[in-house]
Amino acid sequence: MGTVMARSMSRAAALVSASVAAAALGVTSATPAHAAPAVSGVTLSVKSGVMFGGALATISSFSGPRDGVTAYVSWGDVSDITPGFVAGPLNQPAVFATHRYTTPGTYTVSVVVFDDSGVEVATSTVKVS
Repeated sequence: MGTVMARSMSRAAALVSASVAAAALGVTSATPAHAAPAVSGVTLSVKSGVMFGGALATISSFSGPRDGVTAYVSWGDVSDITPGFVAGPLNQPAVFATHRYTTPGTYTVSVVVFDDSGVEVATSTVKVS
């Protein structure tokens, strides 16, 4: 994993850990400037051995600045976690990434999206034939 991705993943883990610890201690904080992105998984069908690119998760409530959003994808196979990118209309963006599965099967894909307001994880399904 590259240094930038490792730092971003560490940041995501720190955000999750901090929010869990704060909730356990009953600590409250100031209301963020916007709500964390609400992320939903999707189901895709792709061909084995063929590089595909597409929307792996949709973001249904997105009111913050797009440039502050980071996304990562865990493909459910033996490959490394890769960065995703947020694109699409302002009122309905999605997380996009590319990948190639080499073995047919059904894979559970985790899509992590975070910004300064929080972290959301969506589970998508990719059926590879």
